[in-house]
Amino acid sequence: MIERAALPKRRQLVSLSFEYEGHGYHLGIGPYPDGRIGEIWLATCKTSSALEALARDVAIIISVALQSGLTVGAFQAAVQRRPDGGPASLLGTVLDLIVAEGFA
Repeated sequence: MIERAALPKRRQLVSLSFEYEGHGYHLGIGPYPDGRIGEIWLATCKTSSALEALARDVAIIISVALQSGLTVGAFQAAVQRRPDGGPASLLGTVLDLIVAEGFA
């Protein structure tokens, strides 16, 4: 089993909003004290929907991967891309946003 780096109980939260496939999302980024991203939260306005469950699962996948030592850049390079190089999914969109906003 991979050892996950524990996050401090209290941490700063950076919040961003974006749109993907016609739906609005809210992204929260929680860093470690050294500035590395340790956790993210992702929600959509479609409360209690399959879309919101997917968004929350995407956030969990990214958070666990980051806590286990995967870098945002390595994760970003591994996900599917459209022929034009853009992200092919919500997961790729979130990773690209994290990089574009200077958090990685």
